[in-house]
Amino acid sequence: MEVRDSTVARTAIAPSVRERLWGKSAGRCVLCARSVIDDTTFWHDINVGEVAHNVGASEGANSPRGDSELTAKERSDEENLLLLCHDCHQRIDSRFHRADYSVDFLRTKKAEHELRVREVTEDRRRRCRGGHQRAGRHDPARLTARGEAHSQIGAASEG
Repeated sequence: MEVRDSTVARTAIAPSVRERLWGKSAGRCVLCARSVIDDTTFWHDINVGEVAHNVGASEGANSPRGDSELTAKERSDEENLLLLCHDCHQRIDSRFHRADYSVDFLRTKKAEHELRVREVTEDRRRRCRGGHQRAGRHDPARLTARGEAHSQIGAASEG
């Protein structure tokens, strides 16, 4: 029986990079758009997203898409990583499907997904110049939360 060397020569992914990936992907798999937050198939809710490497984490034929000139540090940079569900991560790294998931294909899918997230979540009409949401004095959510909506309605009907 052949013993496989399971040591992986890779650089740790910084927590800030992981957070940016989760944010830019809106907690959804880049390939299938499945939510990877709060999976309830377990006894309790857990995040099941996996940070996957586009160019493999290590070099060589055994590493999916590992044949590259990228250094170990570059392989752990945000540009080379994507958020996937477990099923998609297994599929892209499977030796049976590797040819279907090239570096260029995965890079394109990541860019398309992140663009779609930005387009859906940005509301340009409600943004001020600094880019943050305006929470005006008459914002209904703010007023309701503070219990002022009814008092303002009553004052308007009296006047």
